[in-house]
Amino acid sequence: LVVAGSPRVPVGVSGVCRVSEGESQWACRRMPFMDELQRLVSERSEELTENGRLIAMYFLGCWGAHLISSVVSSALVPSYTSSVNKDTNKPTPRTMKEKIVWDMNMVSLVASAAMFALYFKTFLELFWNQSDVEQRWAGTTIWSMHAINLHIACTIYEATTYVLSGKELQFYLHHVVVIGNCSYMLVTGRGHLWCSWLGLVEGTNVPLCSLTFLGSTSFKGGLLYTLSGVMLWISYVVLRVISAPAAMYYIYLDSQNHPGSAWISKDPEFNTGWYVFVYASGAFLWGLSMYWFYLITKGLLKAIGVIKKKKTP
Repeated sequence: LVVAGSPRVPVGVSGVCRVSEGESQWACRRMPFMDELQRLVSERSEELTENGRLIAMYFLGCWGAHLISSVVSSALVPSYTSSVNKDTNKPTPRTMKEKIVWDMNMVSLVASAAMFALYFKTFLELFWNQSDVEQRWAGTTIWSMHAINLHIACTIYEATTYVLSGKELQFYLHHVVVIGNCSYMLVTGRGHLWCSWLGLVEGTNVPLCSLTFLGSTSFKGGLLYTLSGVMLWISYVVLRVISAPAAMYYIYLDSQNHPGSAWISKDPEFNTGWYVFVYASGAFLWGLSMYWFYLITKGLLKAIGVIKKKKTP
């Protein structure tokens, strides 16, 4: 049986599982995938070690930026230490959790802008400016290597801040899926274009973080706040509603039209596992994005007066 997009590997190339007495058939079925993973880790140990160093460096850099944000905001931004209570209209000291969210938001703004720039550069080099199918699947750039490692590091950093600030479950699920997709690309050394194309969604976090920051200060409701909301809506339409499904469609087209090039691993089971994961995770993230897009659209329409705000009694 050949799955679309899986390289046609002769039976026995990836190993024939022989079950010894006392072992289950289920253990046998899992072996090809694990064998391929072990092979990739062994063959690419040098590259993966370098990736690990970059991830650690970027992770520490995120926390360094987090501490800088805390110090600078404490000294220069009054809204960092206290917020106005909506009911009493009096200043209320911010909790430690609220300060953690503030600092994470500032770090994410800078990191997301950097990731978007690196991913966009890769998208231009591996897709927009060339049409070779092999390059789309096997091509890598210095930009994609740093972008993917930075993405994983920032995702781990944000997950640790979620633990400290008590974020909801869906945010953790989102981050698990992101790490899973990025890890596939790093382990195999292929598919950097698809990671970069899908990673363009990080561009929406720049106006989102700006909107969140401005909403925590006296600028809330002002021109900059409204412009950030408009830019968030536009970026969502372009990068999440349209661009992400387009990337998934191109993956599908290549898997059907160029199965000899459209693969992540030569092992059919490992390759099929990636296809299942990328389609399932893509559907999950796109559905989550559409829910957030609904909330963003609703908020924008309220801000510009199309939808009237509910009066509080």
